[in-house]
Amino acid sequence: MTRHSSIRSRQRGIGRELIELVLACGHRRDCHGDVVFEIRDRSLRGTPCARLADRLRGATVILTQDGAVRTVMWAHRLRSRPGLLRRQRLTTSE
Repeated sequence: MTRHSSIRSRQRGIGRELIELVLACGHRRDCHGDVVFEIRDRSLRGTPCARLADRLRGATVILTQDGAVRTVMWAHRLRSRPGLLRRQRLTTSE
C-alpha cells in the first residue's frame, strides 16, 4: 500500500479485510494503465458475501501495474441504485 492509499482507507472507512475482499471478488478492469477492482452486485452473486451487498456495493481498489494499492474509494455511481428506486416507486404507486 502506498502512503496515499493508507490515508484514504482510514478516511473512507475501508479496512484491509475489505480491500482483500474487493481484490478477491471484485470486477476487474483496466483504466489508464492502472487496474481497477470494484464490487458490483453481479460480482457478489453466489458468494457468502452476497447478503452484505448493500454495504459492500461500490467499494473500489485501484492498483498500479506493479501491484501496489494506489488508492481506495467508494464509487458513488455504484452505491446509488436509481433503477431500483424507480422500480420501487412504480410498484408502490399502483
